[in-house]
Amino acid sequence: GADVRAPSRDGGTSVATESAGFCHQEEGGKEEVEHSPRRPPPEIPEWKTPILAKARETQPPRKSDSALGPDPWLPGGCGILSGKKTDQSRGLHFDSLWRAEAVRLSPDRASATFRGQSFGGLVASSEVLERRACGRWYEVLVEEANPRWSDGLGIGVATVDSRDAALARVKNAERVIEGFAYELIPESWLVGYDGRAKLRGMSRYLQAHEIHQGMWRPNQLTSGDIVGLLATTDGNLMLFVNEELRYFVTCADIPWKKQICAVVDLDGCTQSIHLLDSNGTPPDKVVQSWQAAVAALKAPA
Repeated sequence: GADVRAPSRDGGTSVATESAGFCHQEEGGKEEVEHSPRRPPPEIPEWKTPILAKARETQPPRKSDSALGPDPWLPGGCGILSGKKTDQSRGLHFDSLWRAEAVRLSPDRASATFRGQSFGGLVASSEVLERRACGRWYEVLVEEANPRWSDGLGIGVATVDSRDAALARVKNAERVIEGFAYELIPESWLVGYDGRAKLRGMSRYLQAHEIHQGMWRPNQLTSGDIVGLLATTDGNLMLFVNEELRYFVTCADIPWKKQICAVVDLDGCTQSIHLLDSNGTPPDKVVQSWQAAVAALKAPA
């Protein structure tokens, strides 16, 4: 398909490439969409102790990835080119420790992918999110989407143990994280997936008043879309797509005084993302949506 370049707020460009060959055709030309092989989340899960690995800047691509073409961050790939090493001038990076083994990072730790894998996993930020008058804000650029799956990423925030403390509890430092944030991090608040919120391990479908501009699900994301997440000062979650409010999840009870990080469950149709350098600074349109939402909550019934 044709390539379309989309600008990002951190100065790069991404290339949105039409995916082909991922949907199965039924009789009559109707596309059959497969469900992600992720096991369904329990309503009241039994928390698992994360299994951690040594921090690594990047992993070599698996052999099965070669048929997919270059990684998004490489020349000829579908995303923003990576630097040779971590850019310390950026306000946000993905953490090379707090990620699932199935998720690989670019050398500059600004991009993440699970391409070539049967399922994805979590990836968190190294830095805590900065507090602003409206809350905590960050964005990811969708660099690669596969319409084969019926669900997509989960995006949110979490309180994460320090890496040094986590490594001190693990005798075999070569073992790895395997799974998703909603399974492994008790203090996590995420939204997305197949239209659900996963708040401190409890999974629920969104209510009608929490969905804005009609029903929307992450499997509708395409290459070039920008997904923004605002954890508001009063503990709620607001999800934006290209600065348009899609979800406003109330009563999320996200603590304001605790340090929290960005966290993404990369799975389903969303295969590769780029973390934009917008820690805590939302666009004006997002701030206006937040102000309107706060006013609506305070208005008498």
